[in-house]
Amino acid sequence: MPNLVFLTLLFSVISVSSVFSSELRLERFNLMIKSCETYPYYDSQIEQTEGNTRLKNDFLSSLSQTKTCLNNHDFAPFVVDKFQHFFEIIEGTKEKILTCNYGVTNSYYAVASSLADELEQGGQDHGLPPHPSVLFDTNRMAGNFPVYMTEAQRNNFVLFYNHELRIEDVIPGTRNPRVGFIENPRSLVFHEMFHWTGSSHFPKKYVDIVYLTQFCCFPQVEHSAEEVAFACELLEEEAAWQEDEQKRVQFLEDFDIQSKVKALIQKYH
Repeated sequence: MPNLVFLTLLFSVISVSSVFSSELRLERFNLMIKSCETYPYYDSQIEQTEGNTRLKNDFLSSLSQTKTCLNNHDFAPFVVDKFQHFFEIIEGTKEKILTCNYGVTNSYYAVASSLADELEQGGQDHGLPPHPSVLFDTNRMAGNFPVYMTEAQRNNFVLFYNHELRIEDVIPGTRNPRVGFIENPRSLVFHEMFHWTGSSHFPKKYVDIVYLTQFCCFPQVEHSAEEVAFACELLEEEAAWQEDEQKRVQFLEDFDIQSKVKALIQKYH
């Protein structure tokens, strides 16, 4: 098992929070949560005020669940190193920002900053704060209709669903019963923050460690117990993460790993 002393230290001190209007700061992690009153699910029909606190709780519980996951599995050294880097960022002195909006990121549930954004000075998108940061689209997370729709666009939804929806049911910023939503928000919090380690989606010569760690440590309702076990076993399989690129790629090809991981991702989305 990996040495997890640094994780023990991480949870040895209870975070102290301070709240200022639409902002909430966790001093222990130098983490700022702001403008997330609507987290995790925006609803245009009600006043929402508790989102910042809910996101704080999801942040803390995601760290706790990640620690448990690491303790319960003998992950490959490459994977352990990624997790250690993750916690070094979380525990580091640099300010981290979690923020929210609704209806801006469009097709994305959330967008995470990367080190490349910081180095390029201007690589940010959707109003994303400086790295490390995450922007959650609470309207998209809720599986809502778009926040801003013309009457013609509302009618287009009715036509698209063959009149199975009534025009009076197509209300901007409310639940679209025909699309999915994020049922495990804290797993999304972990997923996006894990991007801070420099891990991206669909690398050519590795499997997608961001999705695999999410699926293993935060089982999704879309996945069977066997599929969750597969994700965990792949993270433990040293051949999938070995330094020798040629042997690693050959292993992935021999066992058709990439297509199996892609199938898990498609079920999630």
